[in-house]
Amino acid sequence: MIDGISIYSFYRYEDISMLIGSKYSIFGSRVLKILSKKASEYFFNSHNISLWEQAKIYGIAIDDCVRSHYSHTAVILREFCKHSFRPSYGALKAKNMVHYAGKSLLYRQSNPRNFIYTKKFDNVFIVDDIITTGTTIKEAKKTVEKNGSNVLFAIVLCDAKS
Repeated sequence: MIDGISIYSFYRYEDISMLIGSKYSIFGSRVLKILSKKASEYFFNSHNISLWEQAKIYGIAIDDCVRSHYSHTAVILREFCKHSFRPSYGALKAKNMVHYAGKSLLYRQSNPRNFIYTKKFDNVFIVDDIITTGTTIKEAKKTVEKNGSNVLFAIVLCDAKS
C-alpha cells in the first residue's frame, strides 16, 4: 500500500534483475512482454474482473514515451489492457527526465519527475516497471488525482524495496 492504494507486484527484483535490465536493449520489449503477459494472466485469474469490466477503468503508464526503440511501460500497459481495461498511452509524461536507477530516497525526493497528466478519466490505474521507494508512484498518483481522476491501484512488474 502506498498513499491509500494497493500496489500489485509480481516478481522480486533480485529474481529477475537480469531480465528487467534488458529494457535498455532492443530485445527488451520481447522480454518485458513475456513477463507482463504472465503477470497479467496471474492478476486476472486471481481477481474477479467481471466487476471491473463495467467500471471503464483506464490504464496509464508512467512516462511511456519512446526511448531506446520502445517504451517499456507501454509494453506492460498493453499486456494488462488485453483483458478488460482500456489503455491510455501518453497520458502521464515527466517534464524532468531524471533517472532514478541506483539512486537514494533522498535523491529521488529532491529530484521529482514533475509529471504532466493530459487526460481525464473517472477511474485509472498506474503502471510502472519497478517499485523501489514508491516515490514515483506517489508523485504520479498526486498528479493524476489533482487533475480529477481517481487512482484505484497501481501495477508494477517487480518490487525492489528492501
